Amino acid sequence: MHHNIFISYANPDIDIVENLSTELKTQGIKAWLHSLGRTLAKNAWNEITKMIKESTVIIFVVSKSTKYAEGQKKELDIALEKTLSVSDSTKIMPIFVDDTPTSDAPEELRRKIGIFLNARTVKSTVFKIATQLFPELNSNHLSKPWKYPRPGEWLKISKLKMFLSRNILIKMINYIFVR
Repeated sequence: MHHNIFISYANPDIDIVENLSTELKTQGIKAWLHSLGRTLAKNAWNEITKMIKESTVIIFVVSKSTKYAEGQKKELDIALEKTLSVSDSTKIMPIFVDDTPTSDAPEELRRKIGIFLNARTVKSTVFKIATQLFPELNSNHLSKPWKYPRPGEWLKISKLKMFLSRNILIKMINYIFVR
């Protein structure tokens, strides 16, 4: 199965979006964004339209710059047109950058559940995207047997009980003889 994502963003958000794309790749998800994937095509909009149509998920990055980004509005229109088809299962997911309020999202996306992203939460955001949109990527982890101690066994393994007993004994001796 293809795990293709198209990321729509405003140019001022390029750094965090490229970081997001790199992290998605580590999860086995191919993300296309214009800054990294563009070719020398004569008509950039033909290329962008093609990539939107080939994607299974469109991530729409909402930031304070979104309302001024004409290109991003055009990408959203193309994505929404694609999702109108009955046979199309493309998902559009808004991602809100740096505490951007959900009210800053375009009207068409305000009722969609999104994720909040900042420079410190890129990895956890990618994990949420992977588990919510591509659960089959994590099925390998779920099918592996548990290899860490069961609750309660960690005391035996860490020898914490023995350590605590020794510490308490040392403190008692110090209390009795040092006084």
